[in-house]
Amino acid sequence: MAELAQESWVVAPHGTPTRRYFETLLIAAGLTPPAQTCEIVTFFLAEQMIINSDAIALLTYSERKLRIVSGKLKVLPLDLPENQRPLA
Repeated sequence: MAELAQESWVVAPHGTPTRRYFETLLIAAGLTPPAQTCEIVTFFLAEQMIINSDAIALLTYSERKLRIVSGKLKVLPLDLPENQRPLA
């Protein structure tokens, strides 16, 4: 987790469930969430930013969408705690 915290991140905006999860995950590991992140609202823009940069992202996908995610993206098989979020 410490290595991941040092990366360039594309994340959901402040106040969203995914952003809260991202920050809580790092804080629970005793780490400070990165101050410099790129906030992207749509999946398409986030995916394009990741494909065209060295950034990584914490994106939430349904099981169906995860199976068809762009071949240019790499899904990291991390077992993150309490990693499911309701879609509202």
